[in-house]
Amino acid sequence: VEPLWLTASNASANVIGSEVKSQVVAPPGYAIVGADVDSQELWIAAVLGDQSISKDHGCTPFGWMTLQGSKKDGTDLHSHTAKILGTSRNDAKIFNYGRIYGAGENYAKKLLRNFNRELSQEQAAAKAGALYKQTKGEKRLILNHLGQRYFKIYERQIRKKRPATVSPMLRPGEKAAPDNKVPNSELPSAAGNDGPPISLNHLDLWFLSECLTRDHLRSDRARTFAEIKPVIDQVKTQLVLREAWCDGTESAMFSALDAVIEGGARTPVLGCEIPDTLAPQYTPAKSYIPSKINWVVQSSAVDYLHLMLVSMRHLMHTYDIRGRYLISIHDELRYLVAEEDKYRAALALHFTNLFVRSLIAFNLRMDSLPMSVAFFSQVDVDRVLRKEVEMDCVTPSSPTPIPPGEGVDFATAVERTGGSLRPPAGRR
Repeated sequence: VEPLWLTASNASANVIGSEVKSQVVAPPGYAIVGADVDSQELWIAAVLGDQSISKDHGCTPFGWMTLQGSKKDGTDLHSHTAKILGTSRNDAKIFNYGRIYGAGENYAKKLLRNFNRELSQEQAAAKAGALYKQTKGEKRLILNHLGQRYFKIYERQIRKKRPATVSPMLRPGEKAAPDNKVPNSELPSAAGNDGPPISLNHLDLWFLSECLTRDHLRSDRARTFAEIKPVIDQVKTQLVLREAWCDGTESAMFSALDAVIEGGARTPVLGCEIPDTLAPQYTPAKSYIPSKINWVVQSSAVDYLHLMLVSMRHLMHTYDIRGRYLISIHDELRYLVAEEDKYRAALALHFTNLFVRSLIAFNLRMDSLPMSVAFFSQVDVDRVLRKEVEMDCVTPSSPTPIPPGEGVDFATAVERTGGSLRPPAGRR
């Protein structure tokens, strides 16, 4: 039985009362006009990653899949994830949104076992690990200019003076011994002028090897990890610029989200500040990262909604589109509009999507917007409130199908209005 969650429920053929949303009906002479923002959070996350690389839309794998990936061809984000996990595309959506909202491998592992009870803990962990390695990638360090310079100097010294005596990275509880052997092939390569990402383990190995050769660390006895770690941390503070995700299809996006959090935790759209409960100055470093990432994405989506509301208010007032804001449900926006103005309202919504996405791109210093995301895939013109205009909303408690509404794409809206928001001639 549907528990009357009006804003969350959609009609289901086997759930009593789930048609409750469709019982909101426009009065005679009016229509309900609205749209769902296409892949709202995915696009926001993708454009953050794109702007951090070259400020070109679709320049990252994640950005390309969001813009050009095709469900039909199996090249979109959800199809890509489904192939990695061996699940359905609908199930893959849950993994994708969970990951973008900050969920980790443990969440993916539990979800996999919920979808397939035959999976063992080990199999689920392996699949989750493969998913995160191919999508999120691995965390590495970016050296600052001083770090790059020292890295080159130290590497030449290591190869020349001690080619086979570099001490490996220690784990807590292990002992450091200067005579440990590591083959030359495992020595880290020199960083280039552009400061490429350095593997965390290799960098720690380099730091540790250098610390062990310093005079103040020379000793006949082996030193513990706890004794050497403060020196390593001090060197890292001086030479490391930042951390970054690398080698995954979504690495640029996650690095960009981390940068937003570390750079003051404000939404990149309207500059809204994170609540004090999650603010960097009031929380320990590296804490509550999933919640902070979730806040960046979700709050940017709220910025998107607020901009849409302001734009629609302006256009409806300026061009005398008779109607009023009705309701917003997550990424849905609905207006109650006079029948004769419904297509102008639909065109206004298409323009609003163009304005909002253009403003977001502009704020991120991107000077273009792909046509594929400029306008809504369609604006719904309907008599009732429902998720899709094609849904008949038949349920056990409402067996009579509701006639379909109309989906109005941008070309249709231009055709019906002549491409103008101006009111009909003769209206005062």
